[in-house]
Amino acid sequence: MVKNKNEFFLSTIRTHNTELKYYAYRKTGNYDLVPDILQELFLLFYNKIDHVMVHPDPKGWLFKSLKHICQKKLRQLMVRNEVPLEEAMDVSYYMQETAAGNTLLEILPAKLSEEECRFLKMVYEEELSHKEIAIRLGIKEDASRQRLVRVKKRCRKLNKK
Repeated sequence: MVKNKNEFFLSTIRTHNTELKYYAYRKTGNYDLVPDILQELFLLFYNKIDHVMVHPDPKGWLFKSLKHICQKKLRQLMVRNEVPLEEAMDVSYYMQETAAGNTLLEILPAKLSEEECRFLKMVYEEELSHKEIAIRLGIKEDASRQRLVRVKKRCRKLNKK
């Protein structure tokens, strides 16, 4: 039976490998991500080989799983794509002001709302995680991440003016 599983695995991968590569690229738009995504797919496929062998549409299972892996990878990249506050503000000014003993709230752009300043204080001065901020504000963890990205963009925009 093990030989059948291995043969099924290898023949399925050989048959659909090119299609899977193109699909992963089309979903992510990034050639560099494709090998990692396919490796994750093949590992999942191998671990669930018993299920896939009896599945009515193994090719459909592969592509559906690939779709979910691509979406997961893109979400992870969005979370990691956060810009540090130092890049959103003039770094030399930020360094001078913090070295002089000024707090974060004193050096933020004046046009930031009180809520935005309070949010940045939770992130940078209190060093709370997104999970802790979400609990404190009564929002979802993803909403906390999105809010941080938006506030940083607003800081950048206000500092350019």
